[in-house]
Amino acid sequence: MKRNRITRNSLSIALFVFAIGIALAASGPAWAKPKSAATGPDPTTVIPCTASTTTLSANNTVYVVSSFTTTFTGTCIKLIGNNDLLTFSAGGSTVQGPGATSSSGAGIDIEGTNDVINGRASNVTGFAIGILDNGSNTLGDNIDVGCFAGSCATADGNGIGLEMTGGTVRWNNVGSAYNTGDGIFFNGCGDECGISDFFTADNGGDGLAVRNSGDGMAAVFISIDNTGNGVHLGGTRDKTGNSEFTVADASTSSTLGVYNNGSDGVFLDTSEKNAADVVTGIDAESNGGIDLHDATATCGSQGHYNLWVSLIVGAGGTTQAGTATSPACIPLLPNL
Repeated sequence: MKRNRITRNSLSIALFVFAIGIALAASGPAWAKPKSAATGPDPTTVIPCTASTTTLSANNTVYVVSSFTTTFTGTCIKLIGNNDLLTFSAGGSTVQGPGATSSSGAGIDIEGTNDVINGRASNVTGFAIGILDNGSNTLGDNIDVGCFAGSCATADGNGIGLEMTGGTVRWNNVGSAYNTGDGIFFNGCGDECGISDFFTADNGGDGLAVRNSGDGMAAVFISIDNTGNGVHLGGTRDKTGNSEFTVADASTSSTLGVYNNGSDGVFLDTSEKNAADVVTGIDAESNGGIDLHDATATCGSQGHYNLWVSLIVGAGGTTQAGTATSPACIPLLPNL
């Protein structure tokens, strides 16, 4: 059964806050002033997209986004500059598009290098893709994609919440809910892509989908009430053609973690037979399919094996590798 509209607070979770250190070269952004500098550069206000894409092309620039609503159906904001800071107004803003079925573009499309996105608890919704990160060395933090209590109607969510297609892009503190497709989507993302401290809920596809992407990590998360799988890994690969993607640390609460998804809880499909993925610290319960599912026999083949460790399923929960139920390669902890 679906839950009421969610907020960050209503989940009653204490997610870890990761400290991010950013080392900037001498030619780095102008906004990265030393403490002795009295002031930084004046911020540039982002003009809302109305009839065309707002393109942000300057380098070493601070851009500020305030709330607005648009009926423009293409990509709304495109960041192509390098060493930029894209931040939202204090207290959070909402960028509202025409709706997932009307839009053909992204709310925010990141294409530059060494850019930082500071969401400040803002919300991007109503686009085909809420945020598309095709940049290089992006750092993104503290943003919601989709629908949350008080922000929009269910029909106004995105198609995909956050899609990562670039190289070495990292996001933290992301909420993704009531999108019609996947909540978080690694789509051909390069090696070292990652996301942490996030939750996905009530999305029409998978909560977290990782496809055709390199080595990376998704950690400290909750994936509940999604129509598809809570987590789905398929076609992952590193530079040698093999995968070492890590999925770690879903909540050990009996009603959080990877919970009540329509299909499997955590699913590694048959394309992961040559992988060396790691699934650890996961509580998967009450999912519609199999709670912990490796579609390859004995969790891998040809000298490559997926590692499943420190796992919990609820009473009556299921694990499966290939066609074998309760396989030895998916060991469980006692559910206390």
